[in-house]
Amino acid sequence: MPPSQFIDEAEAANLMGRIDRCIIAQAVKAYGDWLNAGFIIGKLSINLTAYNLQSGTFVEYLADELRNSGLTARHVELELLESILFDCDDSSLFERCRELSQAGFHLALDDFGTGYASISTLIDNSITTIKIDRSFISGIDKQPRLQRITRSILALSQQLYLDVVAEGVETAAELEVLTAFGCHLVQGYHFSRPLDANRMTGWLRARDECAEEQSRTQQSMR
Repeated sequence: MPPSQFIDEAEAANLMGRIDRCIIAQAVKAYGDWLNAGFIIGKLSINLTAYNLQSGTFVEYLADELRNSGLTARHVELELLESILFDCDDSSLFERCRELSQAGFHLALDDFGTGYASISTLIDNSITTIKIDRSFISGIDKQPRLQRITRSILALSQQLYLDVVAEGVETAAELEVLTAFGCHLVQGYHFSRPLDANRMTGWLRARDECAEEQSRTQQSMR
């Protein structure tokens, strides 16, 4: 069942806070299990909602959840949409972002380029990563205009010492262009569709086995 079929009703029933925390608990546990199994993986990305940020106990809750799995804030990147900060007239959201940053969490601005974020937003709210919206990535190998926009975002990010992730990469041609532009953090269906925890474990195991086989092949050719 896609989220579009239940999110509105969950919000109306005031259940989003409980749903958020249930998802976070499952994600943190799975991530801890993968690290304990010896898999080398990037940071755990957690999507923040307005419900998270409006909760005065969220920072403490998240720290406790990580501690229970042997993790720390450095393992996590928290993603928030531009619209969360600007569509909701609540100054406490910005304060919560600062609290999360001070607690050691990395903050990523998701779907960058589709909302209202300004340069001052990137500076003032301790954003460490911007994620370029897929609307600027889809077909970038064929559209010079998208290439110019993406290169401009990359140049701005470099000046502000921000990491950049390109979202929605679906083809090898798109990946080739982004790599040529110096964008080396990417995500999208070109690599994998969304997976549940069990399938992700299998994907990680297959990836490592493939890397080991390639290493053995290279050594035998020397």
